[in-house]
Amino acid sequence: MSISLKLSIFPWIKSVLVFLKVKKDSLHICLRMTRLDSETLVWVRNNINTLDTKLKNLIDLGLEEICNGEDYFGKGADKENKIGVIPISSSDGVIRHFSETVSFILNYLDFNSEVASEKDVFGLKKSIEGNKDIVFIADDNRFVAIKFDGLMVIDNTHATARAYSILTREVLSKSSRSRCLLVGLGRVGGNILKYLFSNPLSVQCLVDKFYIYDINRKRMRNLSKKYPVKILTEDDLKQGIKQDVIIDATPSRESVCTNERILHKKTVFLQPGVPPSEKVNGINDYFHDPLALGVGTMGFMASQ
Repeated sequence: MSISLKLSIFPWIKSVLVFLKVKKDSLHICLRMTRLDSETLVWVRNNINTLDTKLKNLIDLGLEEICNGEDYFGKGADKENKIGVIPISSSDGVIRHFSETVSFILNYLDFNSEVASEKDVFGLKKSIEGNKDIVFIADDNRFVAIKFDGLMVIDNTHATARAYSILTREVLSKSSRSRCLLVGLGRVGGNILKYLFSNPLSVQCLVDKFYIYDINRKRMRNLSKKYPVKILTEDDLKQGIKQDVIIDATPSRESVCTNERILHKKTVFLQPGVPPSEKVNGINDYFHDPLALGVGTMGFMASQ
């Protein structure tokens, strides 16, 4: 990295750090991200091959193909980029194994990643001085990848939404499933909805009905006017309208999508983030991943 580029980056880095430290004030514009625990992170590292195999069994595509998204977005990735993962000790502090797990996922996908030797701003400084092309950095509100060339910021919620949108479209395109339900329309779910009704991932021709649900009724109504979707109602639940594909983008283990009236044995249940409810244990086609798809997609988006 040239000296001139390094000098131009520092004022920009200051603005990024301010972005990461947005105060948790009125309306909670910056929602608190789901805080993973160290046991879950160790589980991801120990089971990443299982996650990869489960994806291949479900849609004939693996973790790399979903994260890359090249079939839809047509961009290859430069895996020669040097990536630094920076531990952050502010807010509730460093989660044990978080940075190591992020770096592990990236290296599993053949990226060139390592955890910074120092934390916080000092770690960022050392990464820049060490000619890193991309850094991954997270606090309790945001988890982002920063690409210095072009000064690009990739948010984990956006990347996770892209990955699960690709996964959803692949499920729908490779089956005769006609009803889809998206529960949770926050930062992840809202972006999933946007992806699924925009090119190149549009599923409009693949579903007979696309249902949405969120406890924020105003948000739900607004999005139902913007996209060709149907709000899931109490009458739908009473009638027991079965859903073929369910995407649970809520921060809760128990939500309307675990209602037994809308589940059947062949329901495909996709769940980013939180662990599964016991009510979905009987479903054969179930996929839950708390981190790998989002991190991998961040790596590809930052390297494309």
